[in-house]
This record gives sequence, structure tokens and C-alpha cells, in this order.
Amino acid sequence: DVHHDFPLDQCDEIAQVALFITVTCKVIMGVSKQACNFLLGLISIMLFLAFRRLDGSLSSSHQNVLRQIPKSFDTALSRFHLTEKTVIYAVCPSCHCTYSPHHADGSTV
Repeated sequence: DVHHDFPLDQCDEIAQVALFITVTCKVIMGVSKQACNFLLGLISIMLFLAFRRLDGSLSSSHQNVLRQIPKSFDTALSRFHLTEKTVIYAVCPSCHCTYSPHHADGSTV
């Protein structure tokens, strides 16, 4: 499995959308990495089927798009260069108010 590490802004728009969908599912919706990997696979299959010519071949531009979609969530996330430390806030399920974290003295969490 040879993978090219395209920076996100150099990816085809279709590949960018596939990466955005997957990263959004994980980061915003809390979907598991395994499910995100499955989602990337499904998107790749759907695009392959949509791109495929009658003889089963793909154009070189369509092959390029499919090569830009990684097989793993970690690779997809790395394209966004989100390496900054994140802070997790508590959110009330009924009113959606957010609460900043409070840690006990000496806590490393």
C-alpha cells in the first residue's frame, strides 16, 4: 500500500470532502477510529464505482483522487495538521451550555 502524503490544500476537492467528513465524524461526533477507517473505505468504494468506466477502468485523474484518500483515520487527521493541545469541555445535554474543565491540584489530567 503506497501512499502519497498530499497536504490537504493540494488534494482534489473530492478527496478534501472525504477527509473532512471522516475527521468531523471523529472529532465532532465521537465516532470510533475503526468506524472512521470503515467510512474512508466506503467513500473510496463509492467513488471507485462512480468513476469507473464501462470497461472497468479509471481515468488517470480519477485514480489520482482515489490515491489521495487514505485508508486510516490517523493519516486523514494528519493532513489537517491539528497538532495543538486540545481542551475538552463538558456540555449540558439539555441546554448545550459548555463548562470549562476544572482539575484538582496536582492532577495531570
